[in-house]
Amino acid sequence: MTRPERIHIKEDVEICFNNADVVTGSKGYEYWWSKEYKRRGLDDL
Repeated sequence: MTRPERIHIKEDVEICFNNADVVTGSKGYEYWWSKEYKRRGLDDL
């Protein structure tokens, strides 16, 4: 999965990643991707 670039997310939108993680708005989206990149780095993906 790659991170989409240049998108606008309203702050009241809920997004579900991997049928498990639910985030809200652009801040939640950025947080999830930051956490995912860190995980991928640790897993050497």
